[in-house]
Amino acid sequence: MATPDTPVPARKQPPPEEHDSGGLGYEAGPEPTPTSPLVIILGALSVVLLVLTVLFWSRMSARERTIEGNANHLAQVEAGAAARQSELEEARAGLTRLKDQLAESRTESQQLKTTLTQTKTGAEQLQSQLEKARVASAAYQTQLTEAEVAAIQSKAESERAQAQQVAAQSSIDQLRTETQELQARVTEAATRSAELQRNLDNARSEIARLQSPPAKK
Repeated sequence: MATPDTPVPARKQPPPEEHDSGGLGYEAGPEPTPTSPLVIILGALSVVLLVLTVLFWSRMSARERTIEGNANHLAQVEAGAAARQSELEEARAGLTRLKDQLAESRTESQQLKTTLTQTKTGAEQLQSQLEKARVASAAYQTQLTEAEVAAIQSKAESERAQAQQVAAQSSIDQLRTETQELQARVTEAATRSAELQRNLDNARSEIARLQSPPAKK
């Protein structure tokens, strides 16, 4: 039995077996078959063909993606063009409506101007008639005064003066009635003239509004 101080002898490795070159020590495997050059060429061509096929399909995929992207972009451009065309048509329609409204406003303004001119002419004629009625009333008033003076001066002409006074008073009353009617007509004409002037001012304001450029959105 060995103690810790006693060294253990190393085991000797058996010497390697010598193989006989004649094939007695091991069995030889099958000899490799020589490769034909045609097989090598076909293999190389297959690899090249495979690489070309992969490159071809890669390019075709990229081209299809490009075509698809161009088609999508073209569709977007066409959709935008259609939207712009629709907006343009709407803007043209709105401009046509504004032109029609402007033409109508101008026509109404011209009609209002004509009516206002006619009303002013009628008011001037009524005013002239009123002045004539006032002159006639003053003349009849003078005649009445003269008749009263003549009645005081001559009793003989009293009845004739009284008749003239009655006739003059009747004429004065009639003239006063006509004057009041003419005054009412003048007032009505003035009212219509003021109303037409307001309508004309409103039409001018509408024309100015329509002629001003629309605000950009």
